[in-house]
Amino acid sequence: MLDHLQVLDFSTFTRPISGPTTPIKYLSLADLAIYENPTAVDVANLLLGGANGLKVVLSYNKTGGMLREEEFAAFLNPEYVPQLKPINIFTSGTTGKPKLVGLDLDRIFDSTRPDHPCDFWGLTYEPFRMAGLQVIAQAISSRARLAFTNSNIGPKDKVELFESVGVKGISATPSFFRLAITGSEKQYPSIEYITLGGEIADQNIIDKAKFAFPSAKVTHIYASSEAGSVFSVSDGLAGFPDTLLNKRLRNGKRIMVEDGELIVDIVDSQESRVTKLKTGDLVEFREGRWRFIGRNDQIIKVGAHKVSLIEVENCALTMDGVEEARALGAPNPFLGSVVHLQVVLNGLDLLPNLERHLRQGLPRSAVPVSIEPVSHLALSSAYKKIRGTHE
Repeated sequence: MLDHLQVLDFSTFTRPISGPTTPIKYLSLADLAIYENPTAVDVANLLLGGANGLKVVLSYNKTGGMLREEEFAAFLNPEYVPQLKPINIFTSGTTGKPKLVGLDLDRIFDSTRPDHPCDFWGLTYEPFRMAGLQVIAQAISSRARLAFTNSNIGPKDKVELFESVGVKGISATPSFFRLAITGSEKQYPSIEYITLGGEIADQNIIDKAKFAFPSAKVTHIYASSEAGSVFSVSDGLAGFPDTLLNKRLRNGKRIMVEDGELIVDIVDSQESRVTKLKTGDLVEFREGRWRFIGRNDQIIKVGAHKVSLIEVENCALTMDGVEEARALGAPNPFLGSVVHLQVVLNGLDLLPNLERHLRQGLPRSAVPVSIEPVSHLALSSAYKKIRGTHE
């Protein structure tokens, strides 16, 4: 698998990197270019100043073909282009239609640490998403090395490949790490930094990461395409402490809770303007700590009761032998919605125990009416659970 691996050494790169890049499509507008399926090299070049003053859109086309201009007609027109930022990316669309988000370079770099001790990162995220941009930016900022592969090897093989070449830090989604380490007793003592992001990191995956990477500092980072990196927690517990609320963080952002929803104040350094971002992420204060309970579109009504699908998943994952879980809302003519649960189990003989476990651990309204054992859960190309409804 080593022949699939590429390594960039940013201790020597202070200018755009020479080498192969993906095709760039220049539209008729002189100051706009679209990078299709950009690689980590492309993104690194842009962050190192290789855009040459252009406004760039990083786009992803699964077919691999050039995107048609009419597909961008909604926003790529002479009146809209001046509103674009230097780098523009699409959100992953995990919870809805992908949106275009504009980024200034300082916003990408504002949460990086030039003094970060990790000198060799492994890239698991797609480079054209916000999480991928930030990993690459961190490697550039601290003059570290960056390993990446464009081949479709799975999470377990990717972690082993990174370890074999001396990678010290891996940043990925909780779903990626579950695929990489669940059901195995193997440990990776040479990995020193693990960062979980892109999805809620529950206590189950944090504990599994601490076991699989016994020498690592395990960090949960909260970020979004719109807000960038907001805050991180490394105390080994799910959620975040109350001390982070209602004060300016090191990156100038401030987090608040309004009606159970996490709110982020973002200061635009270019325009000296504060933007109030409603994240859609819901939290509850329990046992002296704020806990993520899901997004506002992951709460369903079962009769008169609100049920968090994430809480159902978390309950299932606390039982030994449950490797992964996804709760879905299913339409019901009498209750409005009911809960359907898909699970990846070590053995089908665990199903009766899981049913009892859920009845004991959940309110009656949240207990799934059906449990479907599956061989695997569908994940997006960004290694996030694909959400939706059960038909």
